[in-house]
Amino acid sequence: MRRHVCISLVLIALGAVCICQYMFSALPEKAKIRLNLKECVARALKISPEIESEESKLGIAKAQYQETLSLKYLSNIELTNISTIAPAVNLAKNDLLDLGTRNDWTRVGLFNKFELKFIQPIYTFGRIRNSIEAARFGVEAQEKSISQKQNEITFRIIKLYYARLLAEELLGVVEEAKKIVNKAVSTLEEMLTDLNSSSVSETDLFRMRLFSYEIEKLYRDVVKEKTLTLSSLKLMLDYGDDVSFDVSDEFLEPEVYQILNLRDYKEMMIKCRPEIARLNAAVAAQNALKKVSQSLYYPQIFISGGTSLAFAPIRDDIKNPFLSDPWNYTRLGVVLGISLPLNFPQIKARIRKQEYSVEKIEAQKSATLNLFFLEVEKAYRNLINSKKDMEDNKKALRMSREWLTTEQITFDLDASNTKDLAEAVKEYIRVKTEYYSSIYQYNIAVAELKLVTGIVD
Repeated sequence: MRRHVCISLVLIALGAVCICQYMFSALPEKAKIRLNLKECVARALKISPEIESEESKLGIAKAQYQETLSLKYLSNIELTNISTIAPAVNLAKNDLLDLGTRNDWTRVGLFNKFELKFIQPIYTFGRIRNSIEAARFGVEAQEKSISQKQNEITFRIIKLYYARLLAEELLGVVEEAKKIVNKAVSTLEEMLTDLNSSSVSETDLFRMRLFSYEIEKLYRDVVKEKTLTLSSLKLMLDYGDDVSFDVSDEFLEPEVYQILNLRDYKEMMIKCRPEIARLNAAVAAQNALKKVSQSLYYPQIFISGGTSLAFAPIRDDIKNPFLSDPWNYTRLGVVLGISLPLNFPQIKARIRKQEYSVEKIEAQKSATLNLFFLEVEKAYRNLINSKKDMEDNKKALRMSREWLTTEQITFDLDASNTKDLAEAVKEYIRVKTEYYSSIYQYNIAVAELKLVTGIVD
């Protein structure tokens, strides 16, 4: 009986295992994606809604330019067609010219009127030309806005990417410290259980255990930072929960970069920074608009013409040029015209407003240039200091590693130096953390200097 029960239980367990294996095998496996820094930047620029918004603004600016460009040819052309009914004519004494002739609304027929009008500018004293120039500079300004947004997004991706690598390096530092501390705790516990050993005390074990709790807390903080950084990067790259995403690089290394002198970076900033090019385009556009307003003082020469055709078959078509019937006629004509607005006070105020707009943008450009020069110098000094910090931290890390090795050897010979070992581990964690942080700060300083000079790659 017991044998049958055991066999039944075994069969049930095997069935449950098979069912679980089938269920887990049926679950879709997450797609694994690993990207390097350039691939992350390329994807972010491709799917960014911010850039899409700026590109929509560029489309509007281009459409405005095309609309302004069309002012050169047939700036105003209109086609009209109307259809209705027309009355017949009730002749008096069979004479159209008799005063008793009337419209006969008891008999009606089709009426159609076709009319085409156009205006072709001949010479506008720069009104159309400068309007086109203003629209063209508007397109150029918006193109630079896209470049500016691309640089900003690239910088954000760089910061997140290197932050992810920094978190991984710091995690390795803490794990290394955990192994050292856990080994020390095990050694102390073994020695305390050995009745022949009197070189250590409970105080040494308590001290090391308390230190291990600090390491565990630090480990959890680093894991949390790693998770949040990776989630932020994944969000910017628009990967969902069905994708297992991570960076392809394993180690945080300083970027290879040749530092130039400060004057070179300032010259690069003037030539390459999109914000400056956008301000230059804005100034040029406002100057063009000012010239458009100034052209209102001069006459606008144009050709105007068109054709008009009206016909109602139910009525007689009068051919006499001295008589006109609004229901039947044909007209065609082209004229040369001159238009000159006479509201000079309003024109003067409009020009003055444009002049103030130009002065305002030029003042903004001057202030922005001063601010950008300061940003470049700040980024340059920050890069110089970051490189020096990284070099010093590398030297300090070498010394700290030697100190820790010495304390580990001493601990193996005499486990009573737990305080010195803990102090060496703490200092090793601090120095190694600062070393990797200085690499991160150096790489970010390089990226920031590229950003403020407008040469982000």
